[in-house]
Amino acid sequence: MAGTKNRNQTGKKSIARPTENDQKQRAQSTILAKKGVKTSKDFANVMSALIGDVLTGAIPSPTANAACNAAGKLLKIVELRHKYAPQAKNGKLLLLA
Repeated sequence: MAGTKNRNQTGKKSIARPTENDQKQRAQSTILAKKGVKTSKDFANVMSALIGDVLTGAIPSPTANAACNAAGKLLKIVELRHKYAPQAKNGKLLLLA
């Protein structure tokens, strides 16, 4: 992992962390998320990239936790739309944009 080791003010070694430049280059989930999540395939790709980013250290665990919580809420919205949205006579889902 590319990172820097520094000594804090007490002289103890600090944990090597990726630099901001390393994080920007490696965080694939943020690149995908910025393009937008409009389909289930987009959602799966972003979540898969997020897992990879956490494992490589490009995104810290608390940030990934917040993203997963938000993703769960998005899934709940989709579930409720399918459950309660009005249906057309041909059986297709009618959604208001």
